[in-house]
Parts: sequence; C-alpha cells; structure tokens
Amino acid sequence: STDPNKSEGGDLGYFTKGRMVPEFEQAAFAMEKGTYSKTPVKTQFGFHVIKVEDKRDAPPPAYEDVSQQVRQLVMRDKYLELIAKAKAEQKVEIVDEALR
Repeated sequence: STDPNKSEGGDLGYFTKGRMVPEFEQAAFAMEKGTYSKTPVKTQFGFHVIKVEDKRDAPPPAYEDVSQQVRQLVMRDKYLELIAKAKAEQKVEIVDEALR
C-alpha cells in the first residue's frame, strides 16, 4: 500500500461525516460494525477495502466552534437568493465568461 496510514495498518480512527471523500464516506457509514466492504470502494485515491471496527455517536459541535461557519453559510445562501431574485426580475447580461 502507498497510503499514508499504512504504518497504522490503514486504521483511520474515528471520523465524522464530511471528513472523507464522498464515495468512501457513503460506503463506510452504510456499513455495520464488524463488517467489510463487499466490493472495493473506488475513490480518487484508488481502491479501498473498508472494515468498520466500531461506531459511536459523535456529540454535536459546540456553538462557539461553528458559529462563524454557520453565519457564513447563512450569509452565502441569502446572497445567492438575492442574486437569483435580481436575475429573475431584471434582464441581466453576463459578458465575462468566468462569471457564467
């Protein structure tokens, strides 16, 4: 294996959703404790045989730890809504190819 975790036997430890590439994450979280992936999982990093040794519930993050991120996400969503509304109400011509 050329994986950086090979010295730990490939053990990734506990991880939460959003920490792994989508294909790996989807397969891992769909599996039961003590099972192996029935077929190798293909990701941008190669093929993986996954074994779920344990599962545990992760406590939600403290508000203080995520408040800035939540604020940014809400502001981004509102901004995108305003842009969509402006485009729908006005004739907007986008001339710069990078902005399309």
